[in-house]
Amino acid sequence: MSDDRPETELPECPDNAVLLDETSYSTNIHEYVRELVQQGIEKEEWKFWIIQWVAESLTPAIKRVRKQSAIEYLGAKKRTFEDWLAKHLAGEPVPRFSRGKKPKHDLTLEWEPFIINAWKKGSKGKRIMNPAAVHRKVEREALDIRKTNEYPSYSTVRRILQPLIEKERAKNGASSAGQGTISHLLTRAGETLKVDYSNKVIQIDHTKVDAFSLIIDGKDQFHIVEVEDDSIPPIVGAIRLYLSVAKDVFSKCILGHLLSVKQPSSEDVAQLIRKVILPKQFPPDYDLRDVQVPYGSFSHLYVDGGKDLTAEHVKQIGRYLKRISPGLGFIVHLRRKPSDGGDVESVFGGLNKRVWSEDPSYTGSNTTERPKDAQEKACLTFRDMDKRVSWYFYGEYNNENHTKDPTETRYTMWLEGMDGELPPVIDEKKLDSCLRKMQDAKVYRDGVVQFKNRHYQGEFLRAFAGQSVTIRYSSDDILRLRAYELETDAKPGRFLGFVEMRNVYEINKWIDKLKLPIKKLELNNLKSETFSLEELEEVLAAVKAGKGERKSETEPIRMKYRGKGNDLVKSREKELRKRRSQTKNSSKKNSKHSRGKASSVSTAPPTTPELNENPSSNGLATTQQEHTTPAPTTTAIPDPRKVISMQEKFHEKNVESFEEQLMAAEANRPRLVVPRRKGRSW
Repeated sequence: MSDDRPETELPECPDNAVLLDETSYSTNIHEYVRELVQQGIEKEEWKFWIIQWVAESLTPAIKRVRKQSAIEYLGAKKRTFEDWLAKHLAGEPVPRFSRGKKPKHDLTLEWEPFIINAWKKGSKGKRIMNPAAVHRKVEREALDIRKTNEYPSYSTVRRILQPLIEKERAKNGASSAGQGTISHLLTRAGETLKVDYSNKVIQIDHTKVDAFSLIIDGKDQFHIVEVEDDSIPPIVGAIRLYLSVAKDVFSKCILGHLLSVKQPSSEDVAQLIRKVILPKQFPPDYDLRDVQVPYGSFSHLYVDGGKDLTAEHVKQIGRYLKRISPGLGFIVHLRRKPSDGGDVESVFGGLNKRVWSEDPSYTGSNTTERPKDAQEKACLTFRDMDKRVSWYFYGEYNNENHTKDPTETRYTMWLEGMDGELPPVIDEKKLDSCLRKMQDAKVYRDGVVQFKNRHYQGEFLRAFAGQSVTIRYSSDDILRLRAYELETDAKPGRFLGFVEMRNVYEINKWIDKLKLPIKKLELNNLKSETFSLEELEEVLAAVKAGKGERKSETEPIRMKYRGKGNDLVKSREKELRKRRSQTKNSSKKNSKHSRGKASSVSTAPPTTPELNENPSSNGLATTQQEHTTPAPTTTAIPDPRKVISMQEKFHEKNVESFEEQLMAAEANRPRLVVPRRKGRSW
């Protein structure tokens, strides 16, 4: 080191340095309030210090969490708190904090006796006067008698009368979900749920759609087993879908729906819960851009005793959401009796009368009087049926007048039950436990996983090659899937990232080639595109059916050439065995023939014409024979004419291959042997 200070010594801090500790990153408002109490800060000053605590957040993420905690702790509205925060940052004074009741407005104090008296006069016996009717009396009193334009709004009148109406209804016992604006629901456990604001209690129920879905070109569009009907067995490809609906008990608004081709399971219920909590996003061809759709978290789920609704999976989701975030989570309650679900059952009846009754494949709600040819008239695809349901629920039903208050629509009643403000948008990642999942997905080279015979890739998965991960997905969009570490003990693992579908262009190619009624994807803008699981399954089913058609068309051609290769191999093997057998037999015969010839040649003396004509040669031969030993019999030189005749003989036997001729000639080739000289004698 260049200086003499020890390594453990810290450098000096400048005067303007800010020292950070764990409290600088804390988002727990209760711990911060305890610190204020320990420091002796008065309760009236807490609001100032809480606003300053939010303003001094180190990061936007910490600020977002602190602001939400402060809003919940102070009981303020989001817009009001943001105004306080802006004033604090600008150096303007902020009103002191008070945990007491909000003082009533002078206008409320002036009109409250008149409102209560008008309601008591109109509520006689079991009849309870509606707050809307009281508000009309207030309006006439102000305009016609008092000659003033200042009078309480409907929400003020309703807020004043709510305790009185609740008390009056409590005398007559709990009402069902469809009676009155404020309901009291009885559970099978003997509890009473008071429904006094929106999204406090929702109901979920299922029904079988009384209309058949479409088949195109005689091919079933889904990888499903046909759903059997007790009275009319459907034809091939005709199917009645299942509809699941979530309804807000307070406002009667439809918060979400789900169509499925099979009996809904707990996974379908979880997916519907996710749809209820998140803001709705519809494809462009649904044409619902100008429609306001309710959403948000809820506290209680009021259901019947169905296995899918009361499954442990659904209850675990409610407990898990409550554990990860204070504003989430719900408790599952069972209805006391089946008639308590009449509120949501009425939705199915209205759907039959106003939507499905216009469909040619409508079966009717009466099972004994259903038309016999309904399934043959199916003309709607899965997507078409989803469009019609969406148009009816969110375009018509939610915007109709409320049955108990004609001055309000169901949606405005829902918004009023939320204090006039839309609920905060929940981070999608917190709701991943509601998604469908593929528990054990193997990661291949280059970070690729398989789902529905499609390849998905994520660069971050390269490090997990050869391992397994958990894939979660929403059936509304399968272009992007979520990858997690492998789950243990049914708890979601650590989120790793998104994997995207590869070769998306193939889907557009198949849609064009097979002429499917599905909107093609914009390949240049895939980030904003969505593609549902039902659409993918429809495309894959059509591809499979098209493959089968092409296979049947080319069956005669394929049958003609099928097995030709095997036949060729067998024939060649047979020929090879035959050649080998002939070669073996011919070599045996030739060896015997050559041995017989050699013995006959050795007994006869050599009488060649060339030797007789040359006397000198004869003399030389005689002289050599005197000095050499007798040559063995196998060294006799055959007549060259015999070699030629032997070759002609092979040709006459029709030897099939040139190789065999060479082998035979080599075996019978005459060999010249030169006798050794004897040693000279001196």
